[in-house]
Order: sequence, then C-alpha cells, then structure tokens
Amino acid sequence: MIKIAITGPSGSGKSTLLTALSNKGIPIIDCDVIVHEIQQPGEECYYKTIETFGTDILNEDKTINRKVLARIVFSKKNNTVKLNSITHGFVLKRIEQLSHFYSANGSAAVLIEAGALFESGLDKKCDKIVLLTANEHLLVDRICKRDHIDKDNAVLRLKAQMDIDYVKARSNLVLFNDGDIQILDYYCDLLLRKIKEWEL
Repeated sequence: MIKIAITGPSGSGKSTLLTALSNKGIPIIDCDVIVHEIQQPGEECYYKTIETFGTDILNEDKTINRKVLARIVFSKKNNTVKLNSITHGFVLKRIEQLSHFYSANGSAAVLIEAGALFESGLDKKCDKIVLLTANEHLLVDRICKRDHIDKDNAVLRLKAQMDIDYVKARSNLVLFNDGDIQILDYYCDLLLRKIKEWEL
C-alpha cells in the first residue's frame, strides 16, 4: 500500500479535495481529526498540553479550547515548536495504526491530510507528497471566514507554517487552488489517475 501525503497551508482547500476523494472510495487519514482525538480528556497528550500551556486553555467542562490554544501557539514560534513536540509523536503512532488497518482491509493506497508534514517527520513515512496551495490573499480570506478570526490572526497562523518554497521543492505534485470549485473537481480526477500510476 502506498501512502500519499496531501499537504498545504491552512485555507488551501485540502479538506474539500480529500472529501471528494473519500467519496470515490479512497481511505483518508486526517491529522487534524487525530489531534482532536488525542487532545480529549483522559489522553496522555491532553495532560501534557495542559502541563505545558496551563489551565487557561481549558473550557468550563475541562476540554481544551482550541481557539485559545491556537492564539497562544501561533503568537510565538517557540510555542508552535512546543505544541508540535507534544503532539507529533502521538499523531504518527495513530497514523501507523490506521495505515495497517487499511492495508489489512485491502486498500492499495491511503491519503494522509497533513498540514505539518515536514515538521512532524511524516514526510519520511510517505511514498508521495502532493501540495495544494493558493495565493496568500485567498488563504487569509478563507481562514478568516472558516475560523471566524481577524486578518492579523490569520496571517500569524500562516507565518507559523512551513515555508511554501521548501514544501514545493519536495513535492511530487503541486496543485494551485484559485477558488474555482471546478478546479478541485479536476484535481480530484487527476489525483485518481496519479494514484493508479503510483500504485504500479
């Protein structure tokens, strides 16, 4: 089974593209969903996150307030590094478990949505890398609308992510999402063809 990473900056449209591919029968592993799971009360990652960033990141029901945590994490590069050092190991372990599950059930390929692909070391465990990106103006606009945050916070979020040129140089395929929904339909079909080629 081949592992294909779908990466790109926040707001690039990775989730929309992967939903379309999932509807075509390709198994998807979403790293953001995994982070949600491992940050739930009772999980080891949950306690380590509170130990590092304090109880101010908690809601009244003791769950982690992801907006508050994001504001702290993206305000300083060092905070981003701290959170990544906590979560990445747990995420990689869960990805391996899910990959084995899909392989055992006959899947020839799995797509992994990974915003922090290189920061986590996941790139070394993937066979192919696909980058989906867009111009910064569009990315900022999408982040603001999706997460209900202001432009300054959206820009901070982008600046905390991996340099796009670094990712481009290491990708097997680069796709530009200019906002036209039809282009994502085209990219879905393109990736289905590419998956068949890469499986050979």
